[in-house]
Order: sequence, then C-alpha cells, then structure tokens
Amino acid sequence: MANINLRPRVRVGAAVGAFVIAAGAFVSGLAAPALAITRGPVPMRPSVIYLSSKGWQGNSTYDFSTSTTSIFLHEDCPASYPVAVNGAFALNSTGQTSEVYLAYNSPRTDESPPDYGEWGWHFYWPYGSPAGVVGTFTLFCAKKE
Repeated sequence: MANINLRPRVRVGAAVGAFVIAAGAFVSGLAAPALAITRGPVPMRPSVIYLSSKGWQGNSTYDFSTSTTSIFLHEDCPASYPVAVNGAFALNSTGQTSEVYLAYNSPRTDESPPDYGEWGWHFYWPYGSPAGVVGTFTLFCAKKE
C-alpha cells in the first residue's frame, strides 16, 4: 500500500505526495500564498488556499496511478492552525464509476498517540484503479481553543 503525505511536517522529512482539501465548511478571508507540494519530481500546488482568523482551508487534486489497489493519502495542518476539523474528497466521473472503497476518512486516530493535526484518506480498488482517476481533496484546520 502506498502511503503518501501531501504536505509533510518538517519532522516527517521530504514531501512525497500532493493534495489538500477541506470539507463542507468554507472559510472566508484573505487568500494566502500557494504552498509548494511535490509528488516525486513533479511540483504540485494547491489550487486554492484560504486563510482567516477562524481557520485554514486548502484545496488540491491528486492523480491516481493506473492499477493502484491501495493508497493512503494524508495531509498535515499548518502550525498556526494545528487542529484538523474536517476533510472531504470527490473523485472524478472515472473514479466514481470504478469499484472503489473508502476505508478511512478521519483525523489520524490510527496513530499512537492520535494525531489530531492531520487528516487521512485510505482508498482501495480490489481490481486496481482505471486510468484517469483524479481526486479533489479539501482540508479544514482551526486554531486550538
């Protein structure tokens, strides 16, 4: 199973994945500068990042490789907004018509101790993903209260 961190923390090491995406909560505020996210040698950037006093929201896409059977994608919240409140995803029509299962969509409670500053998604295709599957992801993070 591939384990892709879309925007790793410094403690994690070099960036290996790409994507960020928030949930149904839309945060209005100033647009922040785009953050560089890389997947292998290909630089990727979130399409939209919102920043306000209430929270941080980033939106990105991830192109799944053909024949992917199991992949875990995860995204860290920025240090100034360390609590992952909500995460969302949408697959394009190719992904929606394939046999795909979502096994995880939550803060990283699978870690010990739980990491509430990171969101994870685990996708599983029993027969491999078809060519052309693209996922759009959103992550919403807030300040600790």
